[in-house]
Amino acid sequence: MTNTEQKGLLKACEPLIQLPACEHATTRPSPDTYGPIVTVVVGSECDKKEFHIHGGLLQHYSSYFRRAMKPEWTRDATDRIELKQEDPALFQIVFHWFYSGKLYSTPAANGQVPVSEPDLCEIFVFGDCRGIPELCNAAINLLFQRFANEWAYACRCLNYIYTNTVAGSCLRSLFVDLAVSSFSFDKLKENESSYPKEFLIDVVLRSRELKTWPGNVGSKKGFLENKAAEICKYHDHKDPHII
Repeated sequence: MTNTEQKGLLKACEPLIQLPACEHATTRPSPDTYGPIVTVVVGSECDKKEFHIHGGLLQHYSSYFRRAMKPEWTRDATDRIELKQEDPALFQIVFHWFYSGKLYSTPAANGQVPVSEPDLCEIFVFGDCRGIPELCNAAINLLFQRFANEWAYACRCLNYIYTNTVAGSCLRSLFVDLAVSSFSFDKLKENESSYPKEFLIDVVLRSRELKTWPGNVGSKKGFLENKAAEICKYHDHKDPHII
């Protein structure tokens, strides 16, 4: 995929590529188990927002919130959890996901996914830090679907990904594999600051492992279908109920 191809995004996107259901997905809880409402305060003093959410949902999907809501961990009896370092706008997407299982309700006017790649990467990191593997998997799925629909590699996300994840991360693996298969690196010298050294090493090692080279995509349709079929290998299958 050349940079020219990346700029030629569809004005009106086709429907997103379909992904198989993950066999390891956490079962959604019954509304009977949602429990009482808790208040999650997100952001700093100058940019703060309160979210009112059922505690049972938080505990069902997140090992972090299961710990945070233990009686011995709470400072008082107000049922408030503070996330001072998080972005309220980003948590709004997470809030929607807790209740719907989706990261957005309707596509943009042109049919594109209304959640950007940088936001999806931040959502993955939030889920990774807060012990919400299903949220990470939702971000992975949508990142791939955006890539497939727009045929555009999100180079702008690489520095953030390699700063905020560790070796072996599912997010790193997805971006490395997509680069190895479909990205031509035709502007590597001009944009070298966009490519972390660790990422380039990962691409070289993965290319050697697969006995291929970056951009050797072959059939675009076949590549996307095969990658969609194996999307589960980029999922985090940890049990959120294990603390």
